[in-house]
Amino acid sequence: MGLARIKVAFGLLAGALTAAWLASVAGGTSTTPWPTTFWQARSLLIPFSGVLAIGFMASGVLLAARPVQVERLLGGLDKFYRLHKWLGIGALVLAVAHWLLEVGPRWMTGWGWITRPARAPRPPGPQPEGFEALMRGLRHPAGEVGEWAFYLMVVLVLLALWKRFPYHLFFKTHRLMAPVFLALVFHSVVMTPQAWWTAPVGVLIGLLMAAATAAPDEAFIAHVRELAEAAGVRFRLYDSNREGFLTPEALKAWAPGWREADVWFCGPAKFGEALRKAMTADGLPAARFHQELFEMR
Repeated sequence: MGLARIKVAFGLLAGALTAAWLASVAGGTSTTPWPTTFWQARSLLIPFSGVLAIGFMASGVLLAARPVQVERLLGGLDKFYRLHKWLGIGALVLAVAHWLLEVGPRWMTGWGWITRPARAPRPPGPQPEGFEALMRGLRHPAGEVGEWAFYLMVVLVLLALWKRFPYHLFFKTHRLMAPVFLALVFHSVVMTPQAWWTAPVGVLIGLLMAAATAAPDEAFIAHVRELAEAAGVRFRLYDSNREGFLTPEALKAWAPGWREADVWFCGPAKFGEALRKAMTADGLPAARFHQELFEMR
């Protein structure tokens, strides 16, 4: 049931982004006609793949803030992380496709494999001014920033998926995804034509990027505190940035009667295994240590 919810959520997001893009193209926001040649298809697929990639990535960043309303809909924190992982993989695949559509034909043209048609001359008209002129002037640096952010994104996602990569290093490197995402937001905002921002696709990705950029983490912690208070459970928040790595000794100090207690662990599998070995070796009955099958990567 939980996996079905994840599939539905993933499909709804992909469907919403695709429908918004199709509605925008049909509404005349694109100057490219429906494709009859490779180059026309490329002109449509580049923005389409970009819309899907940034939409998936923004949704993944938004999930990283653990909004409690979405957690209830998905059926638990483990489903939450699995959808986050799927969105990261989807964003990676689509970003690679976006990059290949951009650079691949240029390479093939340079190698003499294909011939690019001559560009049509721009229709005469007034030169852009104000905000439009600013956006046009930023297109080259936005392209450079987007390309290097894409390379970093590929490395960070592959490290996240590589299970042999130590968790404490993954925890640090994965935080770099936030500035990479902001760089890709800059790239997307500048490279998206102004006409798209008033179309359905522009409104949708604009809302997703804005929500992900400002996504708070405090709401999740506050929700956990409320649940703990309602259940009469003592809540202890441990910040490893300020207090260092969490150790069995620290846990034992918080709960002096831990040998007679039941321990319920939910988190990284290897950390749970190390904690179980340390506590059972020091007197905790093995049957009282409960570990949920939970994968964050």
